[in-house]
Amino acid sequence: METRLESLATELSFLRDNHHKLKEKVSVGEKTLATLQLLAADNQTAIQDLQERASYLQDRVEDTGTAYRGAAYGSWAYQKVLKVEIPTVPGGLIQIIYLTIRSHPLLTG
Repeated sequence: METRLESLATELSFLRDNHHKLKEKVSVGEKTLATLQLLAADNQTAIQDLQERASYLQDRVEDTGTAYRGAAYGSWAYQKVLKVEIPTVPGGLIQIIYLTIRSHPLLTG
């Protein structure tokens, strides 16, 4: 009888250890899931931002293309400015216009 009790006590100890280990794994799994959910939300926000930016850039490209075609191939400087109308840095468009006008064939002789 005592051997049976010892065997049951050993088995109970083993089950408690496994139960504790499983609780730790569940806790780690829950933390991992929470982290993945946060990353998924961040990725979704980034995707939406990129889609909005792509839409904006597509609109700008279409606007620029229409203006370029509508200019009936006017002055060389005007055409160049329309091709690079999307600003990349603050003041970038001003620099582009300056460089374009400065390098215009009629101005440089």
